[in-house]
Amino acid sequence: MIVCDTPILQEWLAPKQEISSHPGVTYPRPKWTKLFAEDFLVSNSIEFARWDSTPVQPIVCETCWDSGCGSYTLGLAFIELVGDYLLWVPPTAADVPWEDVTDYRRSRFRQKTLLMPVNVWNNLRGRFPNLPAADHFPPPRKCDLANLWFDEMPEDVRVDSPEKLTVRLLHEAIASDPSELDESRENVADWLAWMQTEPNTLVPGRFVRVQDFDGSLNSLFFEGPPFPEWKAFVVGPRRGLVFGNQWVFQLD
Repeated sequence: MIVCDTPILQEWLAPKQEISSHPGVTYPRPKWTKLFAEDFLVSNSIEFARWDSTPVQPIVCETCWDSGCGSYTLGLAFIELVGDYLLWVPPTAADVPWEDVTDYRRSRFRQKTLLMPVNVWNNLRGRFPNLPAADHFPPPRKCDLANLWFDEMPEDVRVDSPEKLTVRLLHEAIASDPSELDESRENVADWLAWMQTEPNTLVPGRFVRVQDFDGSLNSLFFEGPPFPEWKAFVVGPRRGLVFGNQWVFQLD
């Protein structure tokens, strides 16, 4: 997950677009602004992107200047409000109007999850008034949290489905702290059941960095070497999930 707390803006002129009725004559080229998070292109034109569509279409076709161009729909993302952050996640196959979501079409989804502080978004909005207010965006859905939970697992033990996670915990998890291993397996099973029940349900909550969280986090350890550690969930009365061993999502 990329944290975009210092966005990079790069102004450029839109690519030339010829007037079809006047060969050789081009439209005036408007100024576009690219948005980068680290070296990852978030939008190639903040001004022309469709920020109010569902999902958001932040990449504009450089041939026709339309972010909704059927041949150039790229970077599709849901933007969701999570406390003091905006979470950018790829849509699921069920979220797009295509009857057949092929691997090629899936490649048009946002490939990296992005976390942007709301104050950063507000600063951008001060410069680009076409950006919606942060509270325009809904809380995250259960299915988006589930996909992110899997994606942010340590690479050595990462899975892409509840079924595979259940098998991995049963056969490859060797220890848990502070909960006992069997108890941790039951906790993960409860979380998976919660995620799969009405997966489009909106879940208000907030993100907290692991080092700033004042509660206890449960780690699962797997066969090795190198015996990878997965910080998975919050222990105690407060309910929450851990992402990438770095962020806690705490349910409101």
